[in-house]
Amino acid sequence: MSCKVASLLRPIPEITVDDIMSSAVPRLAVVAAGAMGAAVAKRLTSFGCTVYTNLDGRSEDTRKRAQDAGMIDLSVDELVLKSDWILSILPPRDAVSFAEKIQEVAAKYGRALPSPQTFVDCNAVNPETVKRIAALFSGTSIRFVDAGIIGGPPKGDQNLSKYGLKLSPLKGKGVGIGDASALKMSYAVSWNRQANKLYVIKTRLTGNNKGNDGIVYHDGA
Repeated sequence: MSCKVASLLRPIPEITVDDIMSSAVPRLAVVAAGAMGAAVAKRLTSFGCTVYTNLDGRSEDTRKRAQDAGMIDLSVDELVLKSDWILSILPPRDAVSFAEKIQEVAAKYGRALPSPQTFVDCNAVNPETVKRIAALFSGTSIRFVDAGIIGGPPKGDQNLSKYGLKLSPLKGKGVGIGDASALKMSYAVSWNRQANKLYVIKTRLTGNNKGNDGIVYHDGA
């Protein structure tokens, strides 16, 4: 798994990968503790990081997954007050509402927040949505990073950086908020096309289409 990171919302100073890796061991929040979030958290905790999450209303399976990953359950208020980095790894439909909640809590506590504090949107949302999320933190003390996770949850031994995640900043003229999200969406579309091709090939070879005779795959090329 790799993480593609776009530049920060101006005029906030840019964060480089060196900044992340050279800092003291960070305290991170990862929400939610789904398959991807818990896998990311487990990689981080195995490299010595403290990882918080919020399990309000979550199932027993999710709570067990969070426990296995070494995540610490906190209220959203506590999570905001204690975390240097807040990673949003959620179903896309929840990305905006979660960011709004974090912004509301941060506004309530003001100078009591960790400094610096960074909110990282890692969700598969479109560029316009991630710009809307970024705007929530404009003019606040919280820095914003647009990130896209490429690939499945991390597992086994991989080529790792200091805290167990491979970070690849997007570079070039005009790179900004929304670009990492656009890359993530492009990857998802490409992957789904290949998966659909494999499904069509499988059903044609096995004749096991479970009644879906009307399935037509359009390559779009």
